[in-house]
Order: sequence, then C-alpha cells, then structure tokens
Amino acid sequence: MKTNSRYFFVLVCVIFTISTLFLSCTRSPESDQQAVKESVLSLLDTQLKAVNGHDVDGVIALFNSSPEFLACLDGEIYNYEEFVNAEREGFKLLKSVPTKWDTAYVRVLSSDLAIALMPFHQIQIDTCGVKTRWTGDVTFIAKRINGEWKNIYVHAVHRPDTSKL
Repeated sequence: MKTNSRYFFVLVCVIFTISTLFLSCTRSPESDQQAVKESVLSLLDTQLKAVNGHDVDGVIALFNSSPEFLACLDGEIYNYEEFVNAEREGFKLLKSVPTKWDTAYVRVLSSDLAIALMPFHQIQIDTCGVKTRWTGDVTFIAKRINGEWKNIYVHAVHRPDTSKL
C-alpha cells in the first residue's frame, strides 16, 4: 500500500508541475507587455483627469516620493519635495488648466518599468481669468512599486501655442 501511495503522490506532483508549466507558458511576453502598457495608460488617464479637475493632491499622489524621483520642468530640475511645492504653488495661481494629450506613446522597458511620451495642448487660466495657451511634450517614467504604478520621473517642455493667436 505504501508503494501505491508513493506513486500516487509522485503522479500528483508531476501533474501539478506540468500544469504549472503549461499555465505559465500560456501567457506570452506580448500579453505581459500589453498589460503593462494598459496599466501605464490608466495611470496617465488618472493624471489627466486630476489635472483637468484642478486636483493638485490627485496629481501629486501619482508620483513616487523616493530619492530616485526627478523632475525637469521647462529647464528647472526638482527633487520630489521641490516638485510638490512647485505643483502646489502653480495650482494656486491658476483657476483651471484644461489639458489634452494628442497621443500617449508607451514603451515597456520591463514588467515593472515603462516610459511614456505625450505631446500636449494646454490652456492655463489664471485667477484673474487671463488665458495662456501652450503646446509641448511631456515624458514620464512609470515604475510599479509594491504593486502600484507611480511616476518616478517627469520631463515637460511648454511652448507658447501661436496657432490660436
């Protein structure tokens, strides 16, 4: 009887191993990349909604508060604390910031890291109602940290949008 139970145990282990291998092989690298891309696009969509909703806390929450964080905004370099202060001060000066991204280009670097580039159009409306139109480009590096996607790097360049003047 011991021999039959050993064979049964080995058979169960073999079936389990084959099943595990089969299931891990059914997920292709392309589907993994697509899942990462969709996660990053969701992060960017959440960020755009926060910007358009004039929700500075919602914007800040999407960035990682670690020493690796770096921002370059129109030629000025910021660490996380400086970035947060600049965002808070900037939002105070503005009544609203309607923003539109033309297209989000996402490149997956690994299962936990991606880079995104978006050309954008923006209207900054200050607290006096004065409108300034901008066009530009923004690049984010997003990283999955403890299962959550956060931006760890941002580089943005604003140019006056003369097409509407």
